[in-house]
Amino acid sequence: MTAGRDGARGDDTRGAGDCGRLAAAEIALVAEQLWPGCARPDFRAVAGPAGTTGWVEVERHAVLERGGRIELILPARRTVAARGLAAYARLRPMRLRLGRAALAAALAAGIVRPRAYIALEARAGGQDGGAHAGGAGGARDETVVGQLRAAFGAETDVLVHVRRTANRKALLQVLDASGRTLGFAKAARDPASSAGIRTELAALTELAALNDSDGDGNGDSRSPCVRTPRVLLQGSSAGLPFVMTEPLPRGIRAVGRAGSDAPSIAEFAALAPVARWARPAESGHLARLRSRSEDPGIARLEQSELRQRLDELLRCVEAEPDPAPIARRWHGDFAFWNVGRTRDGRLWCWDFENVDRDALAGLDAIHWHASRRRHARGAAGVAERAGILADAAAVLSAFGAGGARARVVLYRVYVAEVAARVLEAAANDGWARVWCAPAELARLLDAALAD
Repeated sequence: MTAGRDGARGDDTRGAGDCGRLAAAEIALVAEQLWPGCARPDFRAVAGPAGTTGWVEVERHAVLERGGRIELILPARRTVAARGLAAYARLRPMRLRLGRAALAAALAAGIVRPRAYIALEARAGGQDGGAHAGGAGGARDETVVGQLRAAFGAETDVLVHVRRTANRKALLQVLDASGRTLGFAKAARDPASSAGIRTELAALTELAALNDSDGDGNGDSRSPCVRTPRVLLQGSSAGLPFVMTEPLPRGIRAVGRAGSDAPSIAEFAALAPVARWARPAESGHLARLRSRSEDPGIARLEQSELRQRLDELLRCVEAEPDPAPIARRWHGDFAFWNVGRTRDGRLWCWDFENVDRDALAGLDAIHWHASRRRHARGAAGVAERAGILADAAAVLSAFGAGGARARVVLYRVYVAEVAARVLEAAANDGWARVWCAPAELARLLDAALAD
């Protein structure tokens, strides 16, 4: 698939007069997230149709750009886009909430009109399936949005915030013809994100059985504690998986980062029940961490000292002789941006792509409090070991990891996980898109290794 900077048709009623301003790199960034399965010679992403023969339009989306950077992919109908933007306002920080509300109002009133769009085109009579010869119907069946429309109706549309980080992938807010949210679809773009989506699908499938359960008597009851979204649709585009989950409840709000509104001990335990006791080295999670740390992609990074410190950290944990509580699973990204509360106080939790099984109990509590500090102070906040462990003390004690040594071990495993993710992201996409720079990761590893 190629990316072009073609001009728009003069009769396009959706306002694409400035399409030619979009840089090829911006078009490619959108295409890799919206049409990752179409990276083949018989497809191209363009900022408007070129007007050349031999190509047929498969899919078109309005885009909102600022300073040449595409920020949002929007439905062409302004009222649909406005309603989608206004949804779930209470999950957002106040500044973002106000900005979204203003944009939604301006779109609805016609004050703001997207002046650009991006289209996917297929070569007529192309070799990818032959169905392109008579039109774009066969190609539409291959895209994620095309499959969503086949399942939920031709008027189905999407709203997407374009991501630029190393972990970027499309998260599509799926809308009906009135702008009502039908659900959220997450689409892979490469092998790393494919693994994450398959992990999420497996976790949601397992947890779905517990949503309406009274539990099994082993501390794994999630009713009435925690709810997770149900899977509505799963599929793939050229071998890259996607999953769509149900919409979040109306009126759901953000969870306070501290105090009585923060997740309770029971809510932490509902997602990560203790299953057994064993030495840390005997946990499945630590064994997988060791394997990930030895990945050839990480080995090719220039920062060999970071790999050496991670290896030292893992050896410290592997040498621990005392048994520790092992949870059936840990969420992997249990942070305030992935949870919300409904009007009745029920906790909803989503984004399960980092779930791992047979992990030290208490890692989710460490991550919750580390994420608060990261939000406030960046990578330096994650290195505040004493503060994080003090914040998580009550939950860790409830899990049976209340001793000083047990807490240090938990923090070390957590930092090893963070380091592995950072190094994997850098190996996959370069350091420029990673939230933690090499020097910051070095300081974080030093904080974990300190006695």
